[in-house]
Amino acid sequence: MNGLDARFFESGGTSFADFVHKISPDLLPRPHSVEAPHGTTIVALSYQGGVLMAGDRRATMGHLIASRDIEKVFVADEYSVVGIAGTAGLAVELVKLFQVELEHYEKIEGSSLSLDGKANRLASLIRGNLPLAMQGLAVVPLFA
Repeated sequence: MNGLDARFFESGGTSFADFVHKISPDLLPRPHSVEAPHGTTIVALSYQGGVLMAGDRRATMGHLIASRDIEKVFVADEYSVVGIAGTAGLAVELVKLFQVELEHYEKIEGSSLSLDGKANRLASLIRGNLPLAMQGLAVVPLFA
């Protein structure tokens, strides 16, 4: 032939990516998972007068500490709090959006949303995050 290895002529298809994978797979990009900072430790206790929620201040990325000063417990409104775990950036944005949702409802309706209503609203925000969660960017809020 023309001096090329016989493997070059036996690719078995029209896909260049398949051809490179067969001949020299080290030339293709390796799949890797996205490592995003996570916030993970939240403790909540209920007692007769209400709820106490606390969280640590660290966000980790795999086995590395990404931040030593992240807020994980947020006041949602006068009567509720939200603790976050999961992908830190998305979780913080979800809580901010939840806070705005509660304020907006109160301004429009003239009264606060019920506890069940708040839980349902937060659940719908979590469902809206499902495509990102399926890619490994999960957000897990704890509502009280």
